[in-house]
Amino acid sequence: MRFPGQPLSGYLLVVRLLAVAVQPCQDRATALLTLASQVPAAILVRMRGIHRQVTVQWQQASGDWSASAVDVAARPVRTGPGN
Repeated sequence: MRFPGQPLSGYLLVVRLLAVAVQPCQDRATALLTLASQVPAAILVRMRGIHRQVTVQWQQASGDWSASAVDVAARPVRTGPGN
């Protein structure tokens, strides 16, 4: 039993959202993809704790190909002959 002022469990929150036709997983993914289209990948990595490659993929999926600069910048620098 839950009393007023107590937080909802994750499960109960999902049940309530589904009852009013809100799909939490789909809506969360949409919100994150929208955020990725508006914020540089490097910021998302620090702000949300999301892996760098995931943010690059999201930005590429949303049409922002400049995000790959973050991926290139994170690569190790190669020096010496044949590299």
